[in-house]
Amino acid sequence: FLCCCDGTLYDNLTMWRLYGDDSKGVCVKFSVDVSKIDNNRFFFAPVNYAQPDGAHPELGLISDLFATKIAKGWHFYFQQWFFWKYYFKPYEYSTEKEIRLFFSPFDDDNELQRNWYMDSSNGIFNRQVLVPINSSAPSRLPLTIEEVLLGPKSSNADKNVEVSYNYTLPEETTHGQGVELSGGEWKTSGNWAKNTYSIKDSSGVYDIRIPDGMQYTIKGINITLTSLENDIFKREVDLIYDRNTGEKGVNYAYRFLTGKGITASRESTQEGIICRITQRGSSSEINNAVSSVFGSGNYFECSRHTNNLSVVTDIKVADNVNINHMLTGANTNIPINYTVKSESTEYITDAKTLNNDDNTAIKTKRQSDDSYCALIENGSFRVDYEATVPFINGIFMYIAMSGAVLIIFTLVIIFLLRYNRRMDRKEIITVISEKSSKENLENTALIEEKIYSDDDDL
Repeated sequence: FLCCCDGTLYDNLTMWRLYGDDSKGVCVKFSVDVSKIDNNRFFFAPVNYAQPDGAHPELGLISDLFATKIAKGWHFYFQQWFFWKYYFKPYEYSTEKEIRLFFSPFDDDNELQRNWYMDSSNGIFNRQVLVPINSSAPSRLPLTIEEVLLGPKSSNADKNVEVSYNYTLPEETTHGQGVELSGGEWKTSGNWAKNTYSIKDSSGVYDIRIPDGMQYTIKGINITLTSLENDIFKREVDLIYDRNTGEKGVNYAYRFLTGKGITASRESTQEGIICRITQRGSSSEINNAVSSVFGSGNYFECSRHTNNLSVVTDIKVADNVNINHMLTGANTNIPINYTVKSESTEYITDAKTLNNDDNTAIKTKRQSDDSYCALIENGSFRVDYEATVPFINGIFMYIAMSGAVLIIFTLVIIFLLRYNRRMDRKEIITVISEKSSKENLENTALIEEKIYSDDDDL
């Protein structure tokens, strides 16, 4: 375990005198990555001190519970007491405000160096585990060096001293050349010796970039973007390792990613064994996830637009990938397969892939299942796709408008039919009237003729 004190005591002369070689030593300030404190591998908490009279209520309670018998052969047992028992001290040390970091390495932490050392104070051999701080190893301590302070009695207190900085990676990790910010420009600096990067500097304040690449050699990367319902996406990144030689790499990547709280899994496929990174959520959540995992330059955007009289919503999605900094050494030109597909009512109408380095188009093919695929040999590219999804309100509006038009059309037809019938009736009545008039005239003529003949008879 690592013993520290509260950060406010960095200039406390008593602490310097007791633990800083009578003020001639150094004080190292750390920031803590609390996301890695899981109370399983890492335990981090302030020390619990006794009261001025020596009483320790917490220890008393624990002692009483240990002594309590629940039933014959049954008693209380604290599974993690082995770790937490180191967080209690007498009252006399309370001014130190000590904070302890306890590390319990796993059996498969192969990158750790285990040694024996002799305690100079009592000559006893003790087990020693060298745990990395400035490293990407999953077992590194959740600490980052923020500042190194020289003691007030240090012979170099009035000037900058040369600081040697080492950054260690697992032996099979790919990496690139480190650079240092000098005079406003990034310049090549430091050297690699096997898996350790070293740099010496005496400027006091400096900024270093060390491109540690994809851990171990991989065969390729598959990225699959799946559109789900209502602005929900699933983005999977598969790191493909050789089936015969890649098991160590898969396990390392899995521990590294899950140690950062990233959803990852280990699977076996026809291509090899893979470590799969799964990100699921809205477009904004995916955007936050890709930038968090793969760094700046990675972003995800989605926009939707619907016209007032449209029956579909137009969708545009952009996925910008920037992982060149991870593809170093043997992984520089590995193939990257990108696939975009839909598992919802969204219909992908077109997809394009663009090389960010020279703005050239990368061939993107439409597959028989309506997905789009592109093969890229560069870690910096952008995929854009367009899609449509039915707009329910627009569909209902068109149905209503169509119904209204149909009703009006039907009424017009009925009106015309009734109008035609009325016209036909008028014609019939007119014909009948004319016929009746003619018959009346003929009858009148016959009557008159008969009258005339009767007169003749008279």
